[in-house]
Amino acid sequence: MDLLGDIVEHDTSTEPQAPVPAISGSATGFPVAAKRKPVRQRKTTERSSNGLSEKEQIHLENIERLSKMSGEEREQAKEELINTLDPKILQMLLKRAEPDKNEPRSAEADSDSDSAASPGLKPALRRDSVSSADKKVRFNNEASVKYVKPSSPLAMPKSSKEDEEWEDIEYLDDSGPSFEEAQRLKQASVHFPRPSGENLEKLDINDPDFNDKLHEKFFPDLPKDPKTLEWMKPAPETPKQVTYNAVAELRFDLNGDLITSENIEKHAQAPELRHHAASPELPGYTLAELAHYLRSAFPGQRCIALRTLGRVLYKLGQAEYEVVDEDNQTQDLAEFERRCWGLVIDLKIVDVISEYASDRQRNLSVKNYAIEALYLWKQGGGDGKMQAVLDEREAANRRAG
Repeated sequence: MDLLGDIVEHDTSTEPQAPVPAISGSATGFPVAAKRKPVRQRKTTERSSNGLSEKEQIHLENIERLSKMSGEEREQAKEELINTLDPKILQMLLKRAEPDKNEPRSAEADSDSDSAASPGLKPALRRDSVSSADKKVRFNNEASVKYVKPSSPLAMPKSSKEDEEWEDIEYLDDSGPSFEEAQRLKQASVHFPRPSGENLEKLDINDPDFNDKLHEKFFPDLPKDPKTLEWMKPAPETPKQVTYNAVAELRFDLNGDLITSENIEKHAQAPELRHHAASPELPGYTLAELAHYLRSAFPGQRCIALRTLGRVLYKLGQAEYEVVDEDNQTQDLAEFERRCWGLVIDLKIVDVISEYASDRQRNLSVKNYAIEALYLWKQGGGDGKMQAVLDEREAANRRAG
């Protein structure tokens, strides 16, 4: 038995129609936004449909409820409110219950409020709740302090609401301590310069005794310390001969050359070699001063110190510095190099340069100068000589231990 028959096509008498799009109410094709009133405005309209606002309706309901209560019920309700509510909340409610000047009220509502409110409620609440901690302070020119209770006959009239909350105290017009009182503060660490009445002559900065006269005029009570004023004196003249008594006193220019008696006159007028405090009459920098600039927070100073130290370490490794004593006798070069490398080790110069050359250094200029300084140090053979000094120190420590 065949369940499926042949498929037969039927002739259609009507042609298919395209669907008709929905007609929009707007010419642009977008729906028109409906204008709706805000929720608050709609609620206000509903509440004010009977001619009264919400506040007035609640007020009338309260008056009606109070009119149905007896005197004993009113007193009992008042005592219950006083004992259960916070005094500050009661004060706030009492202030809100006062008539608002900006909002007109009907005469009928005022008469009902006056007749329904208890005359002894407000003074009783202020007596129990107002304390000295809640009082407000106002500064005035009157030198008096007044604490007036609300129940006192001297209290302010009720019409002045702001004055009920303020009190007058003495106006503190302090112009500072007198001279006698200031004398008692001499034990303090701060000293205020004050010219004495006896010495009022004008000081001349070109006077050779200017520092002594300045101290005598403005700081007569302080001890005299000449060292604190040495920086004001002019720098001494650069000597023509240079003598170094120790390795730590050696001075170098920015090219890594040693400052000697032969080239001191050439470097005497160089301003870039005068930025130091020790021995200001001599140009150049010691290894300790270069190590100090090497740890500067300013990258420019670190770059200058790295470049100079790299050249010094290279020339020290190549033994380009000649040491001569006062009798023009050449000294042992090995001992001189040993002391110089020992000072480099003590100042940790190579350690700081290696730290700057690592990947932890973010300043690219400082890193490049540090890499160059390490290259010059190893290229001159300084790494082997410094390691020999370290081995000698370790051997001496083992023998001493």
